Amino acid sequence: MHQTLRSNWASNELGGGNPQAAKMTFKIVMVLVVAEMVIIGMILLFCLYVLGYAFSREGNQHIKKM
Repeated sequence: MHQTLRSNWASNELGGGNPQAAKMTFKIVMVLVVAEMVIIGMILLFCLYVLGYAFSREGNQHIKKM
């Protein structure tokens, strides 16, 4: 989900006079953000050697030394 869609979702609930739904929306948005960060972090971690090879001239030798 895009960030503005998440913000609009919460503001619509607040504007509609439903603070309990806005709280629940905030909790759902936070769970989605954390899940998104974990997934992206795992992808970057698993692609460490590929990215190291793609962005260096020596290959991924310097990553193996770390």
